Amino acid sequence: MNETVSSNRYSLIGLEVDDATMAQLLEMARRHCKLVLEHGRSQTSAERRQEIREEIQTLRSEREALIARVKSSQKIPHIA
Repeated sequence: MNETVSSNRYSLIGLEVDDATMAQLLEMARRHCKLVLEHGRSQTSAERRQEIREEIQTLRSEREALIARVKSSQKIPHIA
């Protein structure tokens, strides 16, 4: 990631998150962890590692968008 992102930018602190949204966020975190483990294995090919990095970036983008939707629905200002 080229731009620096504030650690609070995508924080859930102070937000009320419904069960469905929380389940989505947890599933994203689980998938991210599994990908990190696969990336770290010595037998993982360079091509697969690149695919994993891309998938992790996609997961980050999806998580950021989901949190932004929650914040906007609760009228929480977006932290830049």
